[in-house]
Amino acid sequence: MKEADVRAAVAAYAADWAAFDAEALLDHFALPQIVYAEGSTAFIESEDEVRAGIEATLALYREKGVEAMTATDTHVEPLPDGAARAVVHWRLDDAAGRELLAFKTLYTLVEDDEGEPAIVAIDADGETLARRNAGWE
Repeated sequence: MKEADVRAAVAAYAADWAAFDAEALLDHFALPQIVYAEGSTAFIESEDEVRAGIEATLALYREKGVEAMTATDTHVEPLPDGAARAVVHWRLDDAAGRELLAFKTLYTLVEDDEGEPAIVAIDADGETLARRNAGWE
């Protein structure tokens, strides 16, 4: 998988988060999906489970006043078998442009059936810790 393809996929993913577009966000994932946070791993096998997680996150962000979500930095690392890891730094701002939350998330991507990068694993420890430190959980 080419670094440029991963960067383009992350940029599209970030744009869909910024648009609060749950349905568009679903297109960035492949199944099964693994989500790791706080020493626990969730194995997600259905689109409904992915949708529920996205919608819960978007609802929390709206509740906390998030108006802008930006991927401020992305580092791409190649992995065996054509996979890649993207380390994405996120910044969530309110309507006045004040930072509400900043964190990094690690994504593992593989090529989907159409040859496009798709997320198959997320290490969400950074977001979970940032939420807790901000009193969001």
